[in-house]
Amino acid sequence: MKKVEPFTVDVSLDFQPDIAEREDGFHLWLAKEKRALVDAAYAENQAAADRMKGRASSLLGWSVTLTTGALAATQYDGHRAMAWAFVAGFGGCAFCCIRTLYSTPWHTKNVAPDVVDDVLRDIAGRTEAAGTERMAHAIDAVNFLNRESLTYDRRWLKASWVLAAITPIVAIAITAAGSSAALKAYQLLSSAIHP
Repeated sequence: MKKVEPFTVDVSLDFQPDIAEREDGFHLWLAKEKRALVDAAYAENQAAADRMKGRASSLLGWSVTLTTGALAATQYDGHRAMAWAFVAGFGGCAFCCIRTLYSTPWHTKNVAPDVVDDVLRDIAGRTEAAGTERMAHAIDAVNFLNRESLTYDRRWLKASWVLAAITPIVAIAITAAGSSAALKAYQLLSSAIHP
């Protein structure tokens, strides 16, 4: 069997570009990659915020409708406890949706030229690579603030979905507990009256 040697390349220094030029090209490529990544992250954050606001808007419409219907049902005898449980649950859900929609500011990566001058004012090397990297870090700081806002808003949206999911269960449990308590009271009164 033939022995396979590892692949090696014999590169003489005569064909290599100047080291500083090669490093600057690498740094420029790296800075542009960083900028592309933070721009993509910004777009992802924006899309996530839009989806979250859409979900909150949709759930808000349903919760307001169900709260209004349950509020009307409280005017009739029968299952008032259940109706009030629906009002409380879906009213809380509507509140959480509103809090999701109007809660935190969204920071933009688009800034005025004066702000760009401030960001780039004291960079070490006044090269395209250094400027691009500094702008990438500035946009990454904006992304960090927006991710914090998303996390905060996501908690409110999650709370609204939890309230929407458990409200019917709690309302039925309250009614069942109330019905069994009323049945027991009736049985006690009946046994006291008719021994």
